[in-house]
Amino acid sequence: MLKDMSRRVTNRSRMSEESLKFALERLLADFNSIEKNLGVKLGPVSLRHRKHENITSNFFISYLERKDHEARAYLIDAAKVRNFLG
Repeated sequence: MLKDMSRRVTNRSRMSEESLKFALERLLADFNSIEKNLGVKLGPVSLRHRKHENITSNFFISYLERKDHEARAYLIDAAKVRNFLG
């Protein structure tokens, strides 16, 4: 989703497209390295993980749409699903 919406991401975050591209490439390389070298499959493996992924996607969309109140609520929900908040 980040790559597909790079213009909106860079506008909202005040980050250059080059910086965003570099950061995403490094992040993906790290993920690939973890999976290859540690034999760990990254990504959701349970319904709770899938729910967290969906909520964080909703957060990101709301953030890009500048719906800050809605984004804040999704961020809190995501933290609750991970038991980071009561």
